[in-house]
Amino acid sequence: MVVQTWVVDISAEDCEARMAASTLGRIGVIVDGRPEIFPVSHVYDARTRSVAFPTNDRTKLQAALGWPSVAFEVDGLEPDGAGGWSVMVVGRAEEITDPEEVARLAAQRSAPWAAGATARWIRIVPTKTTGRLISAVAQSAAGGGQVARRHGEQEHRYGGRPEHVADHRGVTC
Repeated sequence: MVVQTWVVDISAEDCEARMAASTLGRIGVIVDGRPEIFPVSHVYDARTRSVAFPTNDRTKLQAALGWPSVAFEVDGLEPDGAGGWSVMVVGRAEEITDPEEVARLAAQRSAPWAAGATARWIRIVPTKTTGRLISAVAQSAAGGGQVARRHGEQEHRYGGRPEHVADHRGVTC
């Protein structure tokens, strides 16, 4: 059995929709010179086109505010389980101190994680957002019966002959 894998760039609108529909993401920061990744219960703020989340005054907050850039990622599986997707945001973290802004964002949260009265809110102001769908199709070694799943003109195929290897950096959203 041979497996063909396709990588498809996600549009800016699809990146935003997937971030808005997700409640759990991960933030990547530098702590003591090493990369670390932390789960966060976030909201996508369509008004500012940014990701925001509450945290406490510890490692995650200090690391996010202490470097010029952070990374944020959400991912998931397609409903049929045959593919997955990923959206990544790179940008600058800033603290949200306006009480009305914090209340507006807190009202958008659907995750059960408690933020607490002492929570501090962070916003990631994006400088780059990329997203892609990844799907695979199996075919018999004889090549019969393959049903390719096409996602549009931006489709890329891996696993084929060298001329089919595509640029997989994603699209800037």
